[in-house]
Amino acid sequence: MKSLYKTIYDDLVSKIMSGFYKEGQKLPSEKELDLLYQASRTPVRQALSKLESDGFIYRLQGRGSFVSENRPKQLWTRMTGFTNYYLSEWEKITSHTINVETVQAPAIAPLLKVDENVELTKMTRLRYYEEDPIIYLEHYVHPRFPVESLQTNDNFFSIAEILNDEFQVKVARADEEIEAVIADDRLQEILQLDQKFTPLIKVTRTSYTAADEPVDVNVYFVNSKKWKFEVSFRQSEKNFEFF
Repeated sequence: MKSLYKTIYDDLVSKIMSGFYKEGQKLPSEKELDLLYQASRTPVRQALSKLESDGFIYRLQGRGSFVSENRPKQLWTRMTGFTNYYLSEWEKITSHTINVETVQAPAIAPLLKVDENVELTKMTRLRYYEEDPIIYLEHYVHPRFPVESLQTNDNFFSIAEILNDEFQVKVARADEEIEAVIADDRLQEILQLDQKFTPLIKVTRTSYTAADEPVDVNVYFVNSKKWKFEVSFRQSEKNFEFF
């Protein structure tokens, strides 16, 4: 799990690189960032300090923090995901909702920018290729979306569909954190794995609206023997380095 200061840093970098905060624009004050990220002053100051040292912002005493004109450039545009691997056979992919409940999830709450004691709607689902379970998903939806809409709707492929159809909320972007994990007994049973200690890919995806409001966090576990994660790169700067 990322530290809070790193979460703040990554979010501000994303907003700067996307143009949400433009060159020369003043960032919100430390107090405003405290409220925005529901954080204390320390992680906010750590994030701003790293942004300054990495060249994304400069700070003027008594005036605040501003986006640098010579900020680092993004060398690559990336398209990532599991979708392309089965794109030609997408009609064979199905999903099933296992359970919908309300839970407290202290590890997820900061990603949705809510208090850790707030109850979130948690939906567990299983995605199949033909009859083989390949992805186990845990969706955590922001509390502003009623749980009833999720409990009564099993005929959908993604949470984004419900957010768009039921609440007219469109997902504009998503951040993903990917790590390798070993299947525990629960995941071994759910994904019908033949061997213990099977390696899985764990992805934590946070989705946002165009206004950068988080709407849901999706934690999913992928049987990488049956579903590959594909990444394609496109050069967007002349100067880059392979490594």
